[in-house]
Amino acid sequence: MKEVCPNDSSTMSPKTVTRKVTFRGEDFNVEYVADVCDKCHLEATSIEVAHKVQCYVSDVYREKHGLLPGHRIKSLREGLGISQSELAESMCVGVASVKRWENGLVQNKAMDQHLRHFLEKKDCCADPYCGNRELSLERIKLVLREFERVLRKTLLKPNDRFLYSAKYLWFADMIAYRELGRGMTGATYAALPQGPQLNNYRDLVSAIMEADASQAEELTEGEIGIIRRVATRFRNGVEAYHASHHEPAWSTTRTGHSITYQKADTLIAL
Repeated sequence: MKEVCPNDSSTMSPKTVTRKVTFRGEDFNVEYVADVCDKCHLEATSIEVAHKVQCYVSDVYREKHGLLPGHRIKSLREGLGISQSELAESMCVGVASVKRWENGLVQNKAMDQHLRHFLEKKDCCADPYCGNRELSLERIKLVLREFERVLRKTLLKPNDRFLYSAKYLWFADMIAYRELGRGMTGATYAALPQGPQLNNYRDLVSAIMEADASQAEELTEGEIGIIRRVATRFRNGVEAYHASHHEPAWSTTRTGHSITYQKADTLIAL
């Protein structure tokens, strides 16, 4: 049956429509089929068509900005023969995140690199790089706030590059993984010339600063104890910075590559 226009009860016929869609401040031309009223030209589409348009615009946007589009994420995942749940478990994220990325949600650059790490190489389920925990920017902020409380100094500063903050985080995460079986924050770390650093920290710092620490999972007594030990060992960021350069976990990882939490057992400073 043909659709009837709700305005004047005229017949609505399927037609190919081209429209300009604005997404994240950018304009994209989209072509789709809609039922159009023969008289008033009212357009009507199904939920399925609207979803396809949304996914198309999201994918075009991501490709333009060098991010994996949803259809590419899905094809790479299926090419590896793993389910959405298996990919989520490997990445230490919720399966809902994987589903959303494949269905139109735009991931940030840091998470895109994380996706590529697991999807563009066959050993995607090998070494744990996230400490058996889902990444939580809120928890990163919570841990740093606890360090600030113990050290009685400010670590979270505007325009900070996390040169020292990342070292405190790294030691806390690695020790927690070694002693408690999982890291504190779910963060992944890269071996950079300045020592262990949050992967894609330039994209994460502002997000961490804006995160609501009150929404994070509360720290356990064991985790607070580890933070106190790290803070006692390194009373200032310079000490933590230099100590990290003597750690085999950093020195035995190729520059620019992620440091696996499996190297937590090699820590010598604590």
